[in-house]
Amino acid sequence: MSIDYGKLPHVLAKRVSSSLDIGDVEVVRKCLFGSYPVNCHQADEQPARSQEGFFRYLQHAYHYEVEAFPINFRGRRLRRQDRDANDSFRPKEKRVDIALATSMLFFAATPSAYDIAIVVLGDLDFMPALRRVRMLGKRVAIASIRESCTRAFFSPDDPEYDPAVKDMDVIWLDNLVSDIRKRPEPQITTPMLHGKVASRDEETRSGLIRGSDGNEYRFQEADLVGITFDDLWEGEYASEELRDFLFDQFPFVEVGMPVGFKAKKRPTPANLRCEAQDVSYRAFEIIGEVEV
Repeated sequence: MSIDYGKLPHVLAKRVSSSLDIGDVEVVRKCLFGSYPVNCHQADEQPARSQEGFFRYLQHAYHYEVEAFPINFRGRRLRRQDRDANDSFRPKEKRVDIALATSMLFFAATPSAYDIAIVVLGDLDFMPALRRVRMLGKRVAIASIRESCTRAFFSPDDPEYDPAVKDMDVIWLDNLVSDIRKRPEPQITTPMLHGKVASRDEETRSGLIRGSDGNEYRFQEADLVGITFDDLWEGEYASEELRDFLFDQFPFVEVGMPVGFKAKKRPTPANLRCEAQDVSYRAFEIIGEVEV
């Protein structure tokens, strides 16, 4: 399931508000702690970059405070099943849990930083930190997935169960699927045209495309003037390829800032890929079919 990380904090805040009967809960800080692979096998470079891109995406699109730590794969594949069966290498991820626990305690000890910590976790190792947060006068709500959560957080039958680690029952993300699922982006139904540029006027930046269907189409180059970063990031023009490009070109751009869009790569006239609303490299808007 693909989670909508923009919705997730607010969905959890509403659930906490309802469970504790305390009125609206304002989300004042969103933190994510994670890791990303470095020095991995060449075949896995793209997914490795995608992981880093995902963290930047959360920062730019939803203003998460992200602490991410590199894991050295020493030239190996990311997935265990893609490595040699005799390879005993196991990636070590130590700092993520400590970063989460120390940040939670730091802000708990900071006056007026937060009143309720809503933590998405399921590891028993966090139990001492959760106890200390409550000892500092803060409330704690745990959100988790049933199959990934220690029974010590929710089952009185577990020998390590301690009701003092939380202020309400565990929020099961399994029950919130419909609320936090990322909706699929609408598919563009405009048929794609493959063809060659038959003619182009430099001054008007328009011309004719001779399509693979035998017809000629008039095109107008578009610079997306007036389109905002939001439109390119998550609006009708958005795509993963475009987001990667935006990170390369606008690493410090603020969401909502108007951008002048220029292509990173341009298709050659001999191999033109033309699609209405396609802005991944260079945008052409089909104005109308021209009789030959």
